[in-house]
Amino acid sequence: MLKNIRNMKFVARLHLMIIIILFIATTLGLIGFTRTTQMSATMDDLYRKSLAGSKLLIDVNLAISKLHLGIAEYALATPEMRAKTREAQSALYAALDENMQKYIALSADKEQDGLVQEFNAAYQAYKTDSTQAIALADAGKIQEVVAFNAGAT
Repeated sequence: MLKNIRNMKFVARLHLMIIIILFIATTLGLIGFTRTTQMSATMDDLYRKSLAGSKLLIDVNLAISKLHLGIAEYALATPEMRAKTREAQSALYAALDENMQKYIALSADKEQDGLVQEFNAAYQAYKTDSTQAIALADAGKIQEVVAFNAGAT
């Protein structure tokens, strides 16, 4: 083969070298494009599942913290503060529900289904309990609120 290349005319050898170089450049370009596309898909998946999901869960956690603090202070608050707490509570529940629904839609992992169901059960129990604690506090039954929050009832 090498002997055949030496016997070729200069222009034919030049054309052959150009074809070989173009073939190598095209192959390297395709490999680079394929790898870049794979990296881009991986980064998109990482963002979609990890970063965006984490942000939504942080917002859920923040809403839970604010709800918990509002309920904890509710029994001893003034009527004006109680009204503000009730207003904030509905907005926080809405934000919590919205962020959890977005997180559930974002995360298609079957591994997390059990955790999401466990969270939803605890969340619904919390909503029920906080409603009862607020009703007791509104009725002026502070001792019962304290006992209820301590788990005595």
